[in-house]
Amino acid sequence: MPTDRDRYRLAIGVVVPLALASALLSPALGTGYLADDVVSSLVPGMMRATGEDFADRTVGAIRGSIREGRFYPLVWLQYNAAFCLFRDVASYKWFIVIGCLADLALLMAVVRRLGGDWRSASLSATTTALLFQFRTFFDPILSFHGLLQVVTALLLGSLLALDLALRGRGRAWLAASAALYLACLLLYEVTYPLFLLHAALVASSRPGWRARILGVLPFALMAFLCASASVLVRKLHPGDSYIHAMNFGPSAVALALARQTSAAMPLSAFLADPAGLFGGLRGPSAVARWLARDDVLAVAALGTVAAAIGLRPSPGPVGGGGGRRGGWTLAALGGLLGILPGVMIAISGRYQGEVEFGKGYLPVYLQCFGVGLLSATGLRAVIARPGRARWAVAVAASAFGLVAGLTYRSNAEVAISLNAPPGTRAYNLVAAGMCGEGHFPRVNIEAALRAGLMEEIPEGATLLMTNAYLNWHDEPFGRFFYAMHLDRGSLAVRERSAGVDLPADGAFVVRDACLGRESGYVLLWRVGPDGTRSGPTRLFVRHPGVGPEGGSGRFAVVETPAGTVTPPPPTPGDELPTLRSGEGWVLCELGSEFDPDEVRVALDRRTVAASRSIAPAGGGDGGGTAGD
Repeated sequence: MPTDRDRYRLAIGVVVPLALASALLSPALGTGYLADDVVSSLVPGMMRATGEDFADRTVGAIRGSIREGRFYPLVWLQYNAAFCLFRDVASYKWFIVIGCLADLALLMAVVRRLGGDWRSASLSATTTALLFQFRTFFDPILSFHGLLQVVTALLLGSLLALDLALRGRGRAWLAASAALYLACLLLYEVTYPLFLLHAALVASSRPGWRARILGVLPFALMAFLCASASVLVRKLHPGDSYIHAMNFGPSAVALALARQTSAAMPLSAFLADPAGLFGGLRGPSAVARWLARDDVLAVAALGTVAAAIGLRPSPGPVGGGGGRRGGWTLAALGGLLGILPGVMIAISGRYQGEVEFGKGYLPVYLQCFGVGLLSATGLRAVIARPGRARWAVAVAASAFGLVAGLTYRSNAEVAISLNAPPGTRAYNLVAAGMCGEGHFPRVNIEAALRAGLMEEIPEGATLLMTNAYLNWHDEPFGRFFYAMHLDRGSLAVRERSAGVDLPADGAFVVRDACLGRESGYVLLWRVGPDGTRSGPTRLFVRHPGVGPEGGSGRFAVVETPAGTVTPPPPTPGDELPTLRSGEGWVLCELGSEFDPDEVRVALDRRTVAASRSIAPAGGGDGGGTAGD
């Protein structure tokens, strides 16, 4: 019967690794939509603009993917559900991070069920968390609608249900295990070889080859049927895309598999550094200075504590309650899970040329759980033995702490580079390939839309975008972005240009400027069919301190007409009519005397102060303003 002390230790063993994982993943919460997610996040707007409902869009996507030679029908249900449920980037990132933590919790449950004690489970979660590395490549944690998090949860759930069935809990658990694995197969093709995990579990629980073959047969048969369907779809819909370009050459496959698996090793992304983010760290002293931050030291300390908890010797046999059999089963599962998800990547001609040491494709997330489980099992077998010197545990725990600090710091640097706009210190050409540089402008425009900047735009109106951002605020996709946020599916959204033809009822023009992570402004005005401005201009300003408490005195409007030698003086924000305001933002109205194409908003104290002391006839101080 567990005592209160046992329950307390168990709680600590669960909470500390999850806290470490949360810290390592926390930089992800500051990133925007990346890679495919930039377009995929517009799914609600696409549905509104095209008039499709959820079922129509899902079925249409399934048909489209089959015509392209892919057979993973269930992915479109998960894909559309993720972006329809989590419509802003903050909730979407939380969804992915919480999915990672849930997967770690399931991993601990699997370890406990299969013969490991709570210390083994805790160490498995700790070693796996240290492998959560961000990359300037297609990253399964920073993007891709939580697909790998869902696949991992289903796979671990399938193994748990199978273990319950093997222990005589009834055929319902066997059916549940098969259903969960079938969902994996229909979500992502890389799971085809993973029936061997079920085979390893059956082999460790049932004596005799006949019983083992019968036990694994349902899982092997499902994998075979799904793989056959995938081959058939490719035959029926041949093409020249990477989907059809397979290379089964032994040397090419082995090399690609080794490179893909290397990306699941600790610090591999940091050491490989394909984007050159860490090239300035030369020598131990430079690395030490780079790590000498309070947040990094706190994560390193947390990693040390988590490792020390998991590496403490168990009072019972090595490997926990299951003895050596439990340890061997966990090691086998870890080894298989560390390699098998990379097999389908390794036979792809495209990925054979793209994956490198430390730079793996999406299945690396699954492989992290295998490498983490195998590492934890091996470390406990070597270090966590009764009578082992305490210095061995201390040295190993310190190494864990160092890896935790390096991983967290590199994750933070990668996260910053992925959203850095051109011209900033953190901008990186390789990271820019993930299409994240429009994140802060998008946050700025979305804040303006929530504030009601465009609430008066009628259905069917034309909206001209002064600034274009790739894959969400440009002519192909802009109408989906505004349909998503304005609940108007028939807006004609176009990029503004000198030769654009305006409709008879005129158009609305939107012009935005992002000045930083929390600062920016957006203007909206109306033009007639001849392009002349008609009516007032709305101005949305976003900046800390602006709002009901700080009023509008934290900014000034500066107008710099082209060819003007002496520009007009800045206008303090609190002299403008305020339509509404909130914490950190204000929505104002500009009179007809302002030309919205020439307006700048100054947020620096010097310009704002100058705007209060300059007479209307005097010269203006436009210093410190930020343009588009």
